[in-house]
Amino acid sequence: MSSPITILLVEDNVLLGHAMRALIRTEHSLQVIGEATDGEAAVALAAQLKPSVILMDVNLPGAFDGIEATRRILNAVAYSESPPKVVGMSATSHAAQAMLDAGAVAFMRKERATELLSIIKTLMGTEKD
Repeated sequence: MSSPITILLVEDNVLLGHAMRALIRTEHSLQVIGEATDGEAAVALAAQLKPSVILMDVNLPGAFDGIEATRRILNAVAYSESPPKVVGMSATSHAAQAMLDAGAVAFMRKERATELLSIIKTLMGTEKD
């Protein structure tokens, strides 16, 4: 059996975070290894845990949002060889291009969260398009 795809979930909405975590747990090949509710915690946990995938909310409380957190994570020296794949998430698509410009490999509207497992598996090459 191969190692699970490790995920850092960054979401400030507690109910949505619980729902996403429950959805991810239905897939044995995926594992949430950390959760953050603001940009600062996301950057710190990404450096500490080195997940394969980061699900990053765009609108986060604190000193910087998900766009800046993505930029900081992907610019970190620790990820120079194997950076995580960041999936930007928002209730609207207004920040999609900004997340992609910051280095996210995909953007998902939160209303499409049911497609989350497929998006992750496609990004990691474990599911065909």
